[in-house]
Formats: sequence, structure tokens, C-alpha cells
Amino acid sequence: MFRKLTLLMMALFFSATVTLSAQYGADHTTVEGYYRDALVNSGPGVSTTEVNTHLDELGWGYDFLGLGLSLADQDRFFELIAGREADRNGLLLYPDGAPRYRIMAVGKAVQRNGKFQGGLMGTILDGTHPFLNQPANVNLIDFVENGAGYIGFCAGMQLMDDFRIMPLGVQTYLYPPNPFTGASKFNGKYTSLGVTLDSVLQWGGTYVSNPDHVPGLEEIATARVVWDLGHRRFGATWRYQDPQDADKGRLLFSGFHPEMNSEQAAIDLVTGYFTWAAAANAPAPIKATLANGATHVVDQETFSTQWNRIKIGDGQYHHYRIQPSSSNRGPYLRVTVTGEAGANLHLFLNQGGPAFKGASVVEDITDGDRKVLTFDALTYGDWYLAVKGADLPDEYYIQNDQGIDVLNGLGYSIHAEWSSQPFCLESSVTNLRWDGRNECAGEATGFSFEADDCMAGKSLAMALYDRDGRRVASLGNIAVVRGVNSRQVNLPVGLSDGAYSLRLTYGNGSYWESDALGVRAPRFFSFSLGSAQVSPGDSVYLRWYASCNMNGTTTISMTTEQGTEVARVVRGATVYGVNGQSFLCNQVPGRYRFTVSVGSHSISSGMLTITEPTITRVWPAQSTVVLGVPFDVSWEATSGFGNTLGTLALYGADGKLLKTLAQNLALPEGVQTAAFTIHAADLPAGIPSAGCFLRLSAAGQTRDSALFSLVTEAGAWLSEIPAQLYQNQYLTLSYRQDLLFPDGRSGRFQIVDANGKVLQDTPNILPNRTGNQTVRVPIYATGISLQVRLLAADGTVMLRSSGALAAKASSMQVYLSVPGGVTWHWDGEPNTVRMRVYDAATNALMWEREQLQGHGWQAFANIQGKYQSGRQYRFEMVTTDRAVNFRHSQIFTYN
Repeated sequence: MFRKLTLLMMALFFSATVTLSAQYGADHTTVEGYYRDALVNSGPGVSTTEVNTHLDELGWGYDFLGLGLSLADQDRFFELIAGREADRNGLLLYPDGAPRYRIMAVGKAVQRNGKFQGGLMGTILDGTHPFLNQPANVNLIDFVENGAGYIGFCAGMQLMDDFRIMPLGVQTYLYPPNPFTGASKFNGKYTSLGVTLDSVLQWGGTYVSNPDHVPGLEEIATARVVWDLGHRRFGATWRYQDPQDADKGRLLFSGFHPEMNSEQAAIDLVTGYFTWAAAANAPAPIKATLANGATHVVDQETFSTQWNRIKIGDGQYHHYRIQPSSSNRGPYLRVTVTGEAGANLHLFLNQGGPAFKGASVVEDITDGDRKVLTFDALTYGDWYLAVKGADLPDEYYIQNDQGIDVLNGLGYSIHAEWSSQPFCLESSVTNLRWDGRNECAGEATGFSFEADDCMAGKSLAMALYDRDGRRVASLGNIAVVRGVNSRQVNLPVGLSDGAYSLRLTYGNGSYWESDALGVRAPRFFSFSLGSAQVSPGDSVYLRWYASCNMNGTTTISMTTEQGTEVARVVRGATVYGVNGQSFLCNQVPGRYRFTVSVGSHSISSGMLTITEPTITRVWPAQSTVVLGVPFDVSWEATSGFGNTLGTLALYGADGKLLKTLAQNLALPEGVQTAAFTIHAADLPAGIPSAGCFLRLSAAGQTRDSALFSLVTEAGAWLSEIPAQLYQNQYLTLSYRQDLLFPDGRSGRFQIVDANGKVLQDTPNILPNRTGNQTVRVPIYATGISLQVRLLAADGTVMLRSSGALAAKASSMQVYLSVPGGVTWHWDGEPNTVRMRVYDAATNALMWEREQLQGHGWQAFANIQGKYQSGRQYRFEMVTTDRAVNFRHSQIFTYN
């Protein structure tokens, strides 16, 4: 609990101010020692009031707590006020219970479904505090008890009673409804402290029936309202100050709403209320009186009973006193503050009263977690030191929780000493760093630093810290010499992988920390075999990796699958990185494992199989083989065949030998591939209808392939090719391709004559894929006894047409009769013809039509159009969808 000490009374106007960014983005000044001047509480059940106007008028900084009526909003309000793990004291209080705001203002109630919800806050905080065995509203009570002001309008006045904020004996009642109108909403002429406002709203608020019964409670405003065809005067606004304890916060509450009045006189009056409520903020308590040469440590968490050692909050001041007497004082003072790593602390010195920014003899407001303040003009009397927590949460932390790690406070130590002789500065250890970047646990490593005359002869404690700032090992002490200091330290054997820093600590709590050193724990992290399968008498190459050098003997054991050791190799130390060893496998066939061990560290490999020489498999590259076309055959064998050669033969599905394809095939370990060709002459009995297979034989072993098919061509035509072709026509070929040729390129289309001479060659038009396909090709060649062929890119003929084809040039004879129609003879393939009539002089289109035409005579009987007698026109007839279209054109005169 925050303790109020009356040894020092401090007027607020004595403090300096610092500019802070308010919740709304504008700049406001905030009295030093508080996070903000005000908290505008518009939580569940309480809507926004116009108090922001008055805070802006005063130039005060403020935060706005706005939440709705949902259960999520209510839970959020509870944890923000009552506290949570990330902010155990709630946003109203610092870790030691001191107020974070000078005042809190609560506005009017929300009406929902005809009912006022203002009492909802009291309901939310009616449970048990999340960390203390007390009501959850204890933070609101402590906020006022410890010196902060409370201002409540309407619902805020009712909440004062709900929260049981002092004075506990005040009884409030709802204003009675006007019997003339039956309404509890009315306006009155409001008079307060010599100011009269003509119309101030009252809407279901509360009032104090007899304020004179409570010492310290003063009625400062009344309202005269129209009442039952007459008038009635009510108490409207009250203020309270504990007559027994001036350090407690002041209360101001009102059943009427002068804060909602926009007249300047009303704004001035209400800003005066705010000023009055904040004017009695508690004086700065003294945490401790520091003895010469003593260190005060601030490391306690929220709710600690050691109040003066609880951590410092965001923007908070901790005040200390020193009292150098005439017998022990000297002109030289040195104050050292050492904070948590990464914290930012400010340090101030003043005489005669507490030190603040702008009201101090000496100050250090630079960033950093270590401050050394020196002063060489110390005189007799009381001097005051102040430490300020300069780290703040995000400006919008109430909404986004950003930067709230500072709300539970930051620890530090403060050491003051004074003397008649000048002090040596002790912040002179510099360039503390490791010699290397990565080391192994259990090994020695070096570090160095520089020290000046002030540190010479002193002893520093050495300790190892992990990346989270936890001390993991003490490394002894080091006696410092002037200049460069270099030492070797042994890293503890049990360190886990990670980054570690070296911290050198002086007896007064000051310390210096090095950069990070990467540390690896000794271990094996990979073990691989050169081969997963070998033959008896072969060697296998073992490879393992170590994270560090491992001194001592390395033992490599070969064990059976059941764990029986059958062989062992002993060698020297295992080094950091890659290690390798050849191991002779002259054991009987079976499954074996290897284990590498050095001292207590070991690692095992996967299984190794020692096998007899075996033909593993044989297979053709394709499931369909074309007679006369080379095809690939692959086979695989294990090691151990030596000079043994194999024989490859073709068999029918019935097991009958058809042809020996090759003898004396080498059988080295692994996969081998060769090309073979089967011709029609090799199959005097014809192609086996059930398929064929390959058999590879060697050393009394055989291995058969899967069945595959033999075919005479690489596909089949799916549509008939017309015997009569025409030059420049497009020919559609539908076919099936059974093989995927290995070069992966597209195939080609050819027309050859009876002598095999290529008359037309069109490459890269046939996609190289298996299955049914259609290709559309132009016919340019002419002649008789022609053949159409489809070729793979490697020149293999996949398909060829049967019988003799003929190709000739197409022709068209046209007979035009206008008016009337047109008759023509087409010597060509069926296609579409387009007919058009143009004005010969203007080239304007007069008529057009498309019509299918077959081979032979064609006719169209009605060429329509608005033609003029005696005028010339041009008739055109053009074929479509041909490689080169045939065009007829003639001029005629319309009669």
C-alpha cells in the first residue's frame, strides 16, 4: 500500500512541467510525477461528458477510457481498473500504490431500454480483487486515499457511493420527480461560488440531503427549479476534503450537469472545480534517507510489504534524502543509479525540497539504464535526490496494450557517497568483449576490456548470463589493471546451446556487460552410411558430425540387429565438424548398425544390409514396343557379381523363348541401360497376342520383366483419309499415338510420291504425347500415287496412309445472271463460299451471303439488293477455310 509521509509538504506549483502527447493527439502539459493529469472514465454504463473541453481549457494531459456494455467490454474494464498480470496495480496506480493521474472524472449515465446503466461500474467492481483478498474496488479507494482527486457528475456521483470512496457516511438519494410533470428531467437556475447559470440540466441524478452532518463536506451550488406551479431550491453540487488528513484526495460531485453547459461562465466555473480537486494532491513521499556509501536496492514487485523498495513506474518519481552533517560532509558528492538492462532512468539533485525536472541543481535526463551524477559544491543541510522512470507505454496503450511491460515497474539501485576528496569515476570499463564468436561448453575462451586509473586495483565479479538476463554461472573474480585487461575463463561443462554474455560487477552494484557469445554443447548431430547395402568383403564409409572437439578415444562398433557386437575400430579424438572412417564389412549377410562413442556421448547409424549378389529387377522403358524401332531396357543388380556376365532374352507370355537379345552383359552394382531392336523377322510365328517379357540370367539367377506388347506401328488412323486431295485445302487427320518418343519434341507431317521423294514436309505440328489426337494440316503438294506420313521428331514413321492418294489443283467456273442468281462449278473439297456484291464506283457493300459448297455444280437463285438500272456492280465469290483461298470477281451492269 502506498504510504503518505508528512515529513515533507510540497506545493504542486513548485513542480516543473514536461510536454506529453495526450490521448487525442494534442500537446498538453502534465505536472511532473504523474503519467497524466487526468483519466476521463467513460467505462461501461457511463457515457462521454463534456469534461474534455475543460481539460483542454486547462491545458491538462488526459487519457480517455471508453468502453461499451458488452460482456467483453465489462471484462476489459475490470482488468484495467482492478489489475491483471501485465499491470498488477491497474492503470490508476503505480506499482507502489501512488496515483498515476492527478484526478479521475466520471460523467453521466447511459440510458438503455428506458433504464439508466450508471451503476454498472459498481456492479462490475463488486467482486474480489484478482490479486488481493479484498473488494475489487480497492484501487479506486486507494487512488483517492493516496491523494488523487475524484470528480463525478450525475452517475459519477452515484458511483462514488458504489465504490465506497470516502466519505463513507454520505447518503445520496435520487432527486424526486416533479409532481407537476411526473418527470425526473428538468432544468434549473444554477448558482455556485457567486456564478449563476440560467439553465443547467438535471436528469435523474442524486443529491445530498443533509451535507452539514458530514465534517469536511460543503455544498457549493444550488439550483432553483420550477416545481408544482411554483419553485423549489435543491442542493446541486458538493465538495469534500478530509478535515483530519490534508494529504487525502479531494472529492467533487454534482447531481446537476454544469459541465454540459457551453457558456464561458460555465466552462470557467467547472475548470475551477477541476483545479480545486487537484490542488490537494499528496506531497512527494521520501522513499529513504541514504547513508554515506550505502546502496538502496529497488527490486520488489507490486504488493510487497517493503514499500520503499517497490519498482518505479512509468513517469513516476522516487524521492530520497541525504543529510550530510557538519562532521561528515564534504564538498564532493557522487550518486550512481543502475537500472534494469535497457531501462531509461533520469536522475535529479536539489537542495531544500524534492528534486524535479526543471527544479533541481543538477539533472541527467539522457537515455540509459546507468547514471552517475557528480557534484562538487555540497553544503550543510538537507539535499534531495529523485529517480524518474522515463519509459512510457504506447500513447494508445489503453486500446492496444502496446508497451505495457513498463506498468509493473522497473528495478534499480541507488548509491550515494560524499567526501572531502574528489571521486574517481567508475563508469570507465569499456570495450568489454569476447575474443571469439562461437565456443564449446567445457572449453576455455578469452575476453578483454579496458580500464582507466579509477578502476585499477579494484576487483570485479565475473558471471555468465543467458539471453533472458538470467545468471547461469559464476566465473570468479578478476583484479583490474590500468589499460587493457585480457583473461581466459572456462565455460561450464553443462551449458546448453545458446547465446551468453559476460557481466563484470563492482561491489556497489554497478556492472558492465559484453556482447553475446554463441555456445554449443558437445554432441553428435548426424551419422550417415556411404551405402545402405553392400556385399560381403566390401567396405562402407561412415560419416559423422560433431558440434565440438571431443578429446579422447573414439570407438566405432558394428553390431547385429539384435545388438551383438561383431567388430570394432578404435581411433583418436573426434573433431568439430565432419569425421569419417572406412569400415570393412566381411560379416555374413544380414542387417547391421554402427555406433560412434566418445566418453558419454554416442550416436548410432541407420541399418546396413550385407547381401549376396542379386539381380534386383529388369524392365523395358515402355509398355508398347514397335517392331523395328529401338527401345531401352534397364536392369539393376547389387554388388558382388565381379566378372560374371548376363544374358538378356525375349520370351512370349507362355514362356517360350523368342530371341536372345544380348549376351555378355556386364552386371556392375546399380542400374544399367542399353537399346535393343526387335524385327518382324525375329518372330516367324507372328506377334504373340498375349504379350512378351524379358529375362535376364546370370550366375544361376534369373529376373523377369513385366509383360509388354509388340506392335507393327506406333499408332492407328481413327478416320479415313480421302483418296482425292486438293491443293491448298486443310486436311484433318485423326489418329492414335501409342508411344512417347524420348526426345520430347513435336513430330512432323510429310507427303511423298511413289518413289519416296518428299513433296511436302511440315515439321513441329504434331504434339509428342500418347493417346487419341487430331491435327489439321494444309495440302500444298500435287500429283498422283502419293502417301501421307506422320513422323516422330527422331524420324521414326509412326503412321502412313494405305493405297495411292491423288492431289490436284482446285478450280471454279462461275455463271452470273442478275437479276436472278448464280451458278458455278467447284472442283475442290467441300467448304464454305462467301458471295458479295459491291457498288463498282463507291465500293459500298450491297449484299452478301455465305453458303456451304460441295464438289461439282452449285447454284443460288436469288441475289437480292436495291440496285439501280444501268449502274455497274462488282460480284465476288471467295472460298474460306483453305490454306490459300480461291477468289472469283466480275463486273456487271444491272438492267
